[in-house]
Amino acid sequence: MYRILISKDVEEKAQTFSKTLFSERRADFVKPSQALIDFYDKIEVIEQGISEVEKKDVLKNFKEYIKNLAMIFERIVDLHPREYDWYQEQFFSMVKKKQFSYRCRYGEKKDSFYMLIVEDCLRYSCARDEFISFVEDSNIQSCVYCNMHSLESCSGSSGNFATYQLDHFKDKRDFPFLGINFYNMVPSCSYCNQKKSKNEVPFFLYRLNESEMENPFKFIFPKGFSAYFTEQKRENINYEFDVSTWYSYQHESVFEIQSRYEARLDEIEDFLKNLLMFVPECMDLYKKTFPQLPYDAILQERINRLLKDKLNYSQVHEFSYTKIRLDLAQELNLIPRQTNVCSSSNTCDLLYKYFCANGFVKKIRKRK
Repeated sequence: MYRILISKDVEEKAQTFSKTLFSERRADFVKPSQALIDFYDKIEVIEQGISEVEKKDVLKNFKEYIKNLAMIFERIVDLHPREYDWYQEQFFSMVKKKQFSYRCRYGEKKDSFYMLIVEDCLRYSCARDEFISFVEDSNIQSCVYCNMHSLESCSGSSGNFATYQLDHFKDKRDFPFLGINFYNMVPSCSYCNQKKSKNEVPFFLYRLNESEMENPFKFIFPKGFSAYFTEQKRENINYEFDVSTWYSYQHESVFEIQSRYEARLDEIEDFLKNLLMFVPECMDLYKKTFPQLPYDAILQERINRLLKDKLNYSQVHEFSYTKIRLDLAQELNLIPRQTNVCSSSNTCDLLYKYFCANGFVKKIRKRK
């Protein structure tokens, strides 16, 4: 839910991925360049319901597509997103969209043309396993579309594997040549990957330049928090995924962010309940009840843990539910709106001012 700028560091990671891809495989491993040449020689179109004349025309276009991909494959793996459209037009426009799903035979295998390209020639499943380490190195640890689900990777006897999925921003059905492109493989949870499927969404993980919007989405809290802080009833918690822009509306229509977050209201309630301890009256009560505890140190550690000291929006993908927590902290004036940086040093003062301004301190005193 936050867009990463394609900096020199990101470009270097893409180049490293391209240079090292399949470099440590066994000697008998068939790499994409060789697989594409073999596919060019053996491909047969077996799609039912089309004439023999059309089959010949389609086969001719398929072969040209394969030949071009084999010729420039080394440039495709780390191809910059700004060049996607140009390469599509120059080298891969001969195949119509519907034709990518035509069934073909490749030796003993029968599948759609795009699947034979992505899985059998580009070796997507193998490339995915090697891409895991780059996801970890980028600190992407939650779904980039919803920021709800953690992305976990593990090491086993058979090597590294991930519990998450990779979505193709440019769908592999329509753009198989980008099947293992570094920027086109987007870490996501299974739900978001399935919901997106062939749908086109405006949100792309990467920003091409500084002028592009980095934080395009926002959770809003139209009724504030007065009712919740005084009564602490779950039904008084209200928030909405802002769909006032076309960009966010399209995102919501595909990924259903609002309803999914409503189903996890406990995450937000837990955060709000922890904020209550910063009310001075509560602090005094805790100190009297547990005088032996190093209260100031505990409080500072609690603040750091809740708001992740100096956590900013560029780190949204590092933790689940960080986006809505930062928006909430911003609503409570715990984060300066211009800088989007959460600092724990003045959290107590800011929160106390918020409580006083909304009458929470007086209401708590009356309840006592």
